[in-house]
Amino acid sequence: MARLKPRYFLLLGLIWAVTAQAKVTVSSPNKEIQAKVRFDPQGRLVYTLEKGGQPICADCRLGIFLDDQDLGRGSQLLNSQSKYIQETYATRGVHNLANNHCQEVLINLRHQTTQIPWQVQMRIYNDGMAYRYVIASDKTHVIQGEASSWFFAPEATVWYQTNLSCYEGIYQEARLGDLKPGLEIGPPLTLRLPQGPGYAVVTEGNLVNYSGMALRVTEQSGLQAYFHDDPKDWKHEGPFKTPWRLTIISDDLNGLVNSDMVTNVCPPPSAELDQADWIQPGRSVWQWWSVGSPKLEEQTWWIDRTRDMGAEYYLIDDGWRLWQTEEKGCWDQLADVVAYAKKQGVGIWLWCHNRYLRESITRRPFLEKAKAIGVQGVKIDFMNNESVAMMQWYEETLAEAALLQMMVNFHGTSKPTGRSRTWPHEMTREGVRAQEYHITRYNRTLPFAHDTILPFTRYIAGHGDYTPCVFELKEMRGYSWAHELAETAIFTSPVLHYADNPANYLSNPAVDLLKAIPPVWDVTVVLPGSKIGQCAAFARRHGDTWFVAVINGPQARALDIKLDFLGDQTYSSLQYGDDSQRADGYTVAQGPVTQESVLKINLRTGGGYLGRFVLQP
Repeated sequence: MARLKPRYFLLLGLIWAVTAQAKVTVSSPNKEIQAKVRFDPQGRLVYTLEKGGQPICADCRLGIFLDDQDLGRGSQLLNSQSKYIQETYATRGVHNLANNHCQEVLINLRHQTTQIPWQVQMRIYNDGMAYRYVIASDKTHVIQGEASSWFFAPEATVWYQTNLSCYEGIYQEARLGDLKPGLEIGPPLTLRLPQGPGYAVVTEGNLVNYSGMALRVTEQSGLQAYFHDDPKDWKHEGPFKTPWRLTIISDDLNGLVNSDMVTNVCPPPSAELDQADWIQPGRSVWQWWSVGSPKLEEQTWWIDRTRDMGAEYYLIDDGWRLWQTEEKGCWDQLADVVAYAKKQGVGIWLWCHNRYLRESITRRPFLEKAKAIGVQGVKIDFMNNESVAMMQWYEETLAEAALLQMMVNFHGTSKPTGRSRTWPHEMTREGVRAQEYHITRYNRTLPFAHDTILPFTRYIAGHGDYTPCVFELKEMRGYSWAHELAETAIFTSPVLHYADNPANYLSNPAVDLLKAIPPVWDVTVVLPGSKIGQCAAFARRHGDTWFVAVINGPQARALDIKLDFLGDQTYSSLQYGDDSQRADGYTVAQGPVTQESVLKINLRTGGGYLGRFVLQP
C-alpha cells in the first residue's frame, strides 16, 4: 500500500516579538487555549493552562535540574520570540493526514547564580500544549531531573497504569486526589476533568537521547516528571533539547483519539524514507500465541494459511534458531522458508531477542543476513528499559534498519513518543498489556474494562501491537466472538498481527469480514456511547468503505448508532453482533443502509460488534 505524499504548508504566518517582561502569555490559533508563564512568589517559573477561560492545570512548575542547580528557580526572563506554524503531513494509523497548527513561543532565560542561558520552547495547539527545554551550552552537563509538573483538580478521574518497564500494566480508574504520593505512573495518563472542558492526556513526545519520563504523584495531587531508569543523574555533552512534555485537551473522546500532537513535535522523515516503497502496512499471521515456538516441519502449513487469509505477512517468532539439523544450519533452513513464502506472495517478519542486537558489531550482521535471505521486517524483544543508553539504542537500530530497508516492530518496549513520524519504518510496537496476557497456558486473563480503556489511554500515544482476535472458545475467557472480531478495527497497528491459529479464522462465519480489515485508516470517528472503561465505539473509513467497531466492557448494554457519517449515498452492509445465548456465536445482518439508518446493537458483557459498509455503485 503506497503511503500518501506529504503536503507542507510551513509558517503561513511568521511573527517575531521580543519583550523583556517577566510574564509571557501564548494562545492557540483559535484563541481557546492559553498558557500563562510567570514567576511565582518563590521565584519559580510556573505556568497555568486554560481553555475558554477555565483553568485546566495551574501553577505547574517549569525547569530542569542541571549541575546541582534548579534552572527553574532564580532565573531571569530575558525576552521571548514567537512564530506561527501550520503544516499538514501524511500520517498512518488513525487517519491519513495530520494537522500541525500551533503558536510557538521561545522563552529566553538566564539562571542568575550560574549564568547558564536556557530556553523554554512552548507550543499551544487548538487541542493542548507542548513544551521542552533547550540548553545551548557546549559544556558537559549533569542532568538530575526536571521540575516539570502538572496540577489538575483533585476531583478529576484518572486512568493509569504503573508498569514502567515494558508498559504492560492493567489500567486502573481512580480519583486523582486519592492517588498516594510517591505512586509512579507510566504515561500516557488520561483524565476526565471535573468541570469541563472534557478530557486531558499527559505524555511525552520526541524522546531522543534522553531518559524516558514517568509521572510521580506528589503532595497536593500533583504529577511530576520522574526518570525511573536514570533516577540519579546522567551526563550530556554539548547542547541538547529535552523531549516535549505534552498536555492534550479535548471536549470529547473523538478529539483525544484524533489528536496529532504526539507526532507533531517530531521531525519529518528524510526524503528517502518518506517516499520508500518498501515500507508497507499489512496484516500478519503469527504462530507463537496459539502453538508456541515455530516447528520447521509446520512452516509451509502456516504460510499456506497466511496466503488463504489474504494476509501480507507471516511472523516467525522465538524458536527458529532451533531449526538446526546435521545438513543445514538455522539460517539456511530459514532461507528456505522465506523463499517458499515469497512464492506464495507472503512476506516474512522475524523475531529476535535484543541481546543479539545490542551493539552495532552484532546488530548490523544480523540485519544484513536477514535482509539477504528476504526477510522484510524484524520484531525485536525484551528491551524493558527507558534509560538514556536504551533510547540511543532505539535510534541507532532504526537508523541501521532504514539503511537496509527493514521494517521494525518493538516488543518488550516503552511507550511510543511519535518517533514513527521520523522513522516511518517503525510499523508498530507493543508497550501495552495485550492479548498475550489473555491465555490459558499462562493462567492469565484481562479484565473486561481493560480493553475499553486502552483506546483512550495508551493508544493516544501511538500504534500498539495488541495482537487481537481469538476465536478458540477456551481462550476467550468470557469475551465474545464479536468482541474479538471488533478488536482488529479498534486497536491501531499498521502491521496488524492476528493472535489465533488461522484454522480458527478460516472456519469462522465472519472470515470474509476479518479478511477485509485494513491495517491503516483514512478517517476515525469516536461514536456517541463510548465511555472509558465501559464501551469503545468507532467508525473508521478506508477508501470508500466504512467499518463500525464496538467493544464492550463489564456491563451488558444496548447502543443506537446513527450512520450520519456515511453522507448522501447508499451502502451495502455486512454486520456481526453478539449472540445473546453463547459467546462463540453471532447475530448476522445484511442489507442496504444510508445516513438515515440507525444500528440497534445489543452487547453482552465482554461483547462486541463489527460491521462493514461498502459504497454501492
